[in-house]
Amino acid sequence: MVRSSGLLLATVGVVGTLWCVGLHFVAVLPHFVGHRPLESLAGLCHLAFSVFLAHGGFYNYFKCMYTPPGSPSLSEAKEKQLESLLFNRRSAGLKDIKHNAWCRKCEKPKPKRAHHCSICKKCILGMDHHCPWVWTCVGQNNQKYFFLFLLYAWMGSFYGLVMMSYPFMELFIYKPWEINASRESIFFSWIVILFGNCAVAAMVIFQGYIISKGKTTLEFYQSRRLAKKGAVAEQEYFNEYDHGLRKNWEIFFERKGSRCMGSLLM
Repeated sequence: MVRSSGLLLATVGVVGTLWCVGLHFVAVLPHFVGHRPLESLAGLCHLAFSVFLAHGGFYNYFKCMYTPPGSPSLSEAKEKQLESLLFNRRSAGLKDIKHNAWCRKCEKPKPKRAHHCSICKKCILGMDHHCPWVWTCVGQNNQKYFFLFLLYAWMGSFYGLVMMSYPFMELFIYKPWEINASRESIFFSWIVILFGNCAVAAMVIFQGYIISKGKTTLEFYQSRRLAKKGAVAEQEYFNEYDHGLRKNWEIFFERKGSRCMGSLLM
């Protein structure tokens, strides 16, 4: 049921985005640059920038969706050894295995920063959260695509919002309607993009903050609880994964220096 609802949300998100993007290219952009975007420098620049944002958004969205977030793996020999250990413990009447790095649901070792996802039914390496909009978990291997998708989505929605503001204002002016789209579609799309832009902006800021601190979303909320407990016990909370602002971003994108900044254009 939860997986089905995630697929529904992902489908609604893609279809809604395609509608707004299509409306931009078919109606808003031609109206903004004089109905012939290919015959002027400004039109070509707007067209190229629009294609750049649309490509970056959809590319990173589907990369996030289809890139496995990462799960703990065991060699075949270790799998057999583990099965034998579980069988012997159960035969001896031990119902549970107490281990500080053990997933009782997967019945497998759980590395640091891994968490069990009750929706995906498996442990996820560096799990950030389960996102229904991309129909998968965001983890160690696909979080950078998730962040880049959010960044392109915010830039694209802000750009589209500005471009669509002029025809949106024309809705309230009594004059001939010269846009190749209905008044209702312009009004509805502008409202959707406005709320979408605000929501995505909040997510970009939050993701940027936790990346800068060397945390995931789960670790962010966990660290708040640990910090409160530490304050009660008069002990300072320490994040072992925080290596400083620049190093955290280099680790996140798996690149160094200017190459790290270049990842934002991928």
